[in-house]
This record gives sequence, C-alpha cells and structure tokens, in this order.
Amino acid sequence: MAVPVLDIAPPTRMVYPIGSSRALLLGDALAPVRPHTGRGANNGIDQAAGLVATLAEHRKDGVDLDVALTAWQARCLPTVTESLELGPELGRALGLGR
Repeated sequence: MAVPVLDIAPPTRMVYPIGSSRALLLGDALAPVRPHTGRGANNGIDQAAGLVATLAEHRKDGVDLDVALTAWQARCLPTVTESLELGPELGRALGLGR
C-alpha cells in the first residue's frame, strides 16, 4: 500500500476565538503526523487529557478560561512540533524518502 505523506509546518496555536466562544483543535485535526512516528493517536489522547484537566481547573478552581486554555496550549504545542519534526527524520532513517 502506498499513501502520500504531506508534511505541514508546526501550528502556532490550538485555541481560536470565534465570537464570544472558542474553537479548539487537537489531535490530527491540529497536526497530522507521519504514521511511523507512533504519535498520532498519542498526541490526541495527551491533548484531550490535558484539556479535561484544564477545564476542571476552570470549573472547580475558578481559573480564568482564557488563561487556562493559553497554558494548555503552551504545554501541548512543543510535543506537536517535536512529532512533526521527527516524522521526516524517521522516514529518512527508514529509507522512506525525504
């Protein structure tokens, strides 16, 4: 089976204001990684778990939602960037092209 692989630039944000609300991107909707990194589902699960904790802080502890989401985003984005950068490196090491 052959599947085209398109690499993307690392995202700079996960939280997007929409009117008085917010849209959040996580997992493959945020940044699909190459399959051989083994991080696709893991990134999404980690981000979702972090989001649950963030929303719990907001609800239970009264942490401002925008502050909480900004902190969540700052914790998640470095892992996403690492995963996206690792894909081409692993691909070359495995002889999978660029």
